[in-house]
Amino acid sequence: MTPTLTYYLRSILEKAYWRNVSEGVLFFVLILIFPLTGYCQDFQWIELNIGAQCREASDARDEILDYLTSNTSITVNRAKKEIKIANDDLFKYPFIILSCKSAPRTLSFAEILKLRKYLMRGGTLFINNRFARKGGFDNWVKKTTELLFSENSLLPLTRKHAALRSFFLIKKPGGRFIFGEAPSAVNYAGRSVIIYSKNDLLGIWPKDPLGRYRYKCIPGGLEQRNNGKKLLLNIIMYGLTGTYKLDAVHQPHILRKLRMMEAGQ
Repeated sequence: MTPTLTYYLRSILEKAYWRNVSEGVLFFVLILIFPLTGYCQDFQWIELNIGAQCREASDARDEILDYLTSNTSITVNRAKKEIKIANDDLFKYPFIILSCKSAPRTLSFAEILKLRKYLMRGGTLFINNRFARKGGFDNWVKKTTELLFSENSLLPLTRKHAALRSFFLIKKPGGRFIFGEAPSAVNYAGRSVIIYSKNDLLGIWPKDPLGRYRYKCIPGGLEQRNNGKKLLLNIIMYGLTGTYKLDAVHQPHILRKLRMMEAGQ
């Protein structure tokens, strides 16, 4: 797996030796030990294909990538790509998206095992409820996450969660609708491996040929749309970098430790 340095980091975190070390601390250690060149590749919008109802038919992807590149230093690969769980290339990508308008088929036992393995090894799955309705897809998400991680359940992100602070400081909910103050997440080994939004964070992006937004944001209008854009960017940043920003306070201590280790050699 070679998409990002953090993706390597999370694989290391699975080793028992590192269980009690935060991924943010290890991120800085690896930054100091290994050059970034060769460990990173352009971010690519990867959609999980598990049926026609979960294939994003809008132009949200290009708008999102434009927003990402205009606000951050992340470089992107604009090639459209869908991937099935059975495809071994799944493990090449640190961040995948599942956006559905209705409940898809039930995942097979083999797919559950493989998707769980992907998430445990460092991958992040962002799930978007395209029509922001309870029942249907919402029930599917709850059942599927219980199959993936029976020991953990979907819980709303707290205000101190790194995904709400990874780039913008998120204080208000955003999205096409408001069915929740914040996305929910399934946590594993100190990391949110699945992030689920009921507010349709992808429906706020598509525009018509005249550059007008296709869908209204109800009830908050433009402010709600902008908050949703910031939140989705944060989720992407969190998927690529984890909690390193919250752990930046530990960097001086890490540098001192490394200098002591070097002096002792």
